[in-house]
Amino acid sequence: MKKWVGCLLAALLLLVLVPPVEASAAAGGELAVHGRDITVTLRKPDGVAEAVTSLRFWMYVTVLEGDMRQPVFTFAEAPAGGVPGVVKDAAVAKQGNRYVLDLIVSGKKEQDIFQGADSTVIGTLTLYPASQTVKAEVGVAGEGAAEGAQPVVTYISASSLAQQAAFLTGVNPVSYSGSSSDVPAVPEQPGEDSSQGFSKDAAPKLKLRVGDTGRHIAFSWKQVPGASGYKIYQYQEETGKYKRIKTIKEGDKTSLSLKMDYAATYKFRMRAFQTLADGAKDYGAYSAIKQVTTAPAKVKGLAVQQKGYAKSVLAWEQAVPAGGYQVFCSTSKDGVYTRVKTVKKADVCKYVIKGQEKKKMYYKVRAYVEKPNGKRKYGAFSRIQAVKQL
Repeated sequence: MKKWVGCLLAALLLLVLVPPVEASAAAGGELAVHGRDITVTLRKPDGVAEAVTSLRFWMYVTVLEGDMRQPVFTFAEAPAGGVPGVVKDAAVAKQGNRYVLDLIVSGKKEQDIFQGADSTVIGTLTLYPASQTVKAEVGVAGEGAAEGAQPVVTYISASSLAQQAAFLTGVNPVSYSGSSSDVPAVPEQPGEDSSQGFSKDAAPKLKLRVGDTGRHIAFSWKQVPGASGYKIYQYQEETGKYKRIKTIKEGDKTSLSLKMDYAATYKFRMRAFQTLADGAKDYGAYSAIKQVTTAPAKVKGLAVQQKGYAKSVLAWEQAVPAGGYQVFCSTSKDGVYTRVKTVKKADVCKYVIKGQEKKKMYYKVRAYVEKPNGKRKYGAFSRIQAVKQL
């Protein structure tokens, strides 16, 4: 193992596991508010002439009014005035109405976090308001982000692995006032007009369609401006609630096909969402609820037998589920078929036709199911079967 790697690991262990000693020096810094961004600058501890290779400090965000999503801390990048370091970690935790941040920077041996200067920009804390009115206080905290404790930074210098502590003086808390409307909208696709902001009141205009004899449901809708994607929900009879069945991660997608059960009635609704920079999602309004019924399965096993003069017996396999069947006949295979019988029971799969005097007749059968509005949805026709008269 290289020597500097060993030093780095030891430094991290000390920063994380060893409590800081009593502060023996003072440091300083500044919090500067720029909209939702708070720039964090730290000053090198007094009396430290050598390189500071590792440091750790804590911050807090206290929400005084409204709602806020988890803030994000972005470390400044070296060498343009940024922070060098092999390890940079910003752990964020929520404690009641506070977010606390545990910030660690640790680099190679002799790598100076301050790069020979008296102070440096550590990074930027970005806030994400989630309501129309948000007020918060942001500050540097004491050890472990303890409330009321004097702000402190712990550090390790190049010549020693001993952890030191310095009180942060002059780093005054800052106030933030803003709104969720301050968070910029995310465009649906690169190159799209980003001025089209996402609206939480926007609801997709959902349409459903089922093929004449199929069980594939075609979903279509108009694109919602600013959306990152969509979620589709299906009504569950057993719970009386809607369950998410599909997440679409393309904001410009406006159609989808789902394979469902035969002869079943479904209710769906959908809504758009926008993915924010911190990974959280803003959701739009639900679409109107749409209902659709799929077709029964194709009738199988049709067989036709002649049982005497001008008399034929048709039999087929039961289609499950189905509400009933329709029987059609024709004098030619590719001719016009006429409906001769509607069987209104799903478990009756036989029909006797009398009075057919032609020498050869052609038959086919299809199942149907009744939709909630009383209309019928028909399945595909069976294979055509022919019978010759005696």
